[in-house]
Amino acid sequence: MKRLKSYIKNILFTGGGGIGNELIWKTLKKKYNVYFCDMNIDNVNIKIPKKNILKVPAVKNKKYIKSIKKICDKYNIDIIVPGIDEELKKFKKNENLFKRVFLPSIDLIKKCNDKWLFYQECKKNKINVPTTSLAKKFQIQKHKNSVILKPRFGRGSQGIIYCKNQKIAKAHLKILNMENKLNNYIIQDYVKGNEFTVTQYFDKKSYLYQLLVHVKKGVTIRASATNDINVNHFCKKISEVYEHEKIYNIQLIKTKKKCTLIEINPRISTTFCFFLANGFDPFQNRLILRRKLKFNFLNRQMSNILK
Repeated sequence: MKRLKSYIKNILFTGGGGIGNELIWKTLKKKYNVYFCDMNIDNVNIKIPKKNILKVPAVKNKKYIKSIKKICDKYNIDIIVPGIDEELKKFKKNENLFKRVFLPSIDLIKKCNDKWLFYQECKKNKINVPTTSLAKKFQIQKHKNSVILKPRFGRGSQGIIYCKNQKIAKAHLKILNMENKLNNYIIQDYVKGNEFTVTQYFDKKSYLYQLLVHVKKGVTIRASATNDINVNHFCKKISEVYEHEKIYNIQLIKTKKKCTLIEINPRISTTFCFFLANGFDPFQNRLILRRKLKFNFLNRQMSNILK
């Protein structure tokens, strides 16, 4: 990705109906012309002006990229910030059509979107991850009693099945086999502990921004800013492995002093709004993080966060 310049003026965020975009709007509106696109514009927060909300077809629609291109030409968009998993490869494939696309490399996107491939990649780089197997090759002795079944390909927590013991896991595996879905699943040890979501941004060096998750339902509902030494050390190691990758989100579990990587989202996360609101501006040449954070706590009911 080309280096971002300070003359960026017009920014387009996809997935405009996502939670947190109101805070992105209120944080950036005085510095940039910020636009949000979505297939269902009624989902976009009502506090964002209608003139800044743009309708597009579904990501799977063949005309999706063409529609985005028309918006970029009309509004002279300097940078697109994708936020939907299914569109990431499309934007990288068509990156030459746009001025800038705020994403990491296609290599990282491919690795992260395939959970089995990602597990093997982490093991090779000695990054601590839960023991993982292909569901069709599940061996009891290799795993803990509590496990998680999850789609090999897929977004967030969709399709994930928690099994408190292996008897339950076997029952679910039988069902998946009957539905001809077994080949599309992996099985992973369940790790209990404190969950952290960490934004990593690279500009000459790696910047890490931690949130301790308190409530999560598919996306983070409540979280608080933190600066855990062990989490920071663990994420620095990850950033060294994926050196120079512009942006991604790290999901991990910390048990006592040990950190375990759950996944990397190769895009901005839904907590990116908190990253911006506390002083980071990745769209300029330099980053400023307030010594005293303006927002120490994130709550998804954000209608009154900013006055």
